[in-house]
Amino acid sequence: MNNNSNSQKWNLMEVTKMIDQILEVFHAKHRADLEMLIPLSEKVESVHADHADVPKGLADFLKHLYGELSSHMQKEEEILFPMIKNGQGMMAHGPIQVMQHEHVDHISNLENLKNLAKDYVLPEGACGSWQALYSGVATLEKEIREHIAIENDFLFPKALNS
Repeated sequence: MNNNSNSQKWNLMEVTKMIDQILEVFHAKHRADLEMLIPLSEKVESVHADHADVPKGLADFLKHLYGELSSHMQKEEEILFPMIKNGQGMMAHGPIQVMQHEHVDHISNLENLKNLAKDYVLPEGACGSWQALYSGVATLEKEIREHIAIENDFLFPKALNS
């Protein structure tokens, strides 16, 4: 996260408020974005199957990413976040380590996502659906990276010190 005022906002935020913000700003949005991007990617791949620059395999990878993120977010929502909200942050060391390990995997997934989407470089004459797909996937990547940074840099350290 490179925005100092944004970093300061998260740094000053109480952990329960931070969790609420993460759930609203990131968890719900990632799900909604992926539910929109998967069929859009299927459409682009189908309509432009013969185009040399088609992002072949992107839809399948987005489905994989959705599964990985859903599992991760569910563990946070059902196990880790309730522990932290109930004042058991110091006892959350194990679950936090698991989440941090999964964050490393998610970063790797984002690199694969960017590669499949050809670094978000559109071919000449790309249709509106293709443009919307690449714009949406680029935004998703940026938001997942921000989400991971907030948890790793702000939430987890605060939870372990509470």
